[in-house]
Formats: sequence, structure tokens, C-alpha cells
Amino acid sequence: MTAASMLGLLGSVTMSWALHGDDPQVSGQARTAVRGALSNLPDELVDDALIVASELVTNAARYTRSHLDGGLVAMGITVADSVVTVAVLDEGPLEGCTPTVSPAGRIASGWGLGLCAELGDLHIDPVDGAGHLVSVALDVKETAR
Repeated sequence: MTAASMLGLLGSVTMSWALHGDDPQVSGQARTAVRGALSNLPDELVDDALIVASELVTNAARYTRSHLDGGLVAMGITVADSVVTVAVLDEGPLEGCTPTVSPAGRIASGWGLGLCAELGDLHIDPVDGAGHLVSVALDVKETAR
């Protein structure tokens, strides 16, 4: 799948990036992109968005075909009203791997989606011709601590 086609499947987003899932630095690249894109927003919201982006991109790079040589991960951010949404699209699951939400902190690993669900409104949607579109909507008001 091409970067342009993956970015198109993200839908209407404010900003988007095509990241190389086979790059060991992909999660750091995602965090850098988010930090730059949201620099004018409250620190607490940016911190939550950084965690979400890191978890979602890491999952895509570890558990999907996006981690294979030349694989891609599409990431988009939407800033609308009082909600920031981080969305990640992968190239499809590896055999036996499907996105699963586990309660954060209750098991040794595999709790990233559970953590994301605690931070915001988590959605996992299959996408024809790709893998899963995983998004988390963060409410600006709820991140104020």
C-alpha cells in the first residue's frame, strides 16, 4: 500500500504523517510529530496525546504487517473544538494478532490500548484494504488537572 493511499484512508484529519513501521525509531518520530503539532495546547493534553501516539504507533509497528520491510503506519491528528483525536492506521494484522483492550497495569504487557482507553474515547475499526484504524479522542477539558 502506498503512503498516499494510507493517508487517504485516515479520512478528514488536521495533520497526517506516513511513518515507516520497520524503523526502530518510529514511535519517537510519532512523538516528535505530535509534540510539534500540538505545541500551542495545554501541556497535560500534549502529554496524553504523546502517550496515545506512542502506544498506537508501537502496536502498529509490532503486531501488524506494517513492521515488515517497507511497511507503513499512517498517523493523523484532528483538532476540533475541545477534542484532539489521534488516529493510527496499520497495514493489517499478522496471523493471530488482533487489537485487544486489556486493563492497564493488570498484566505484564499488552496494556497499551487499555491505557489509551483510560485517557480518552478509544475506537478500533477495521478498514477494507488495510488493517485497523485505531483512534483515541482526548477531551481538552478532561485533561485539565
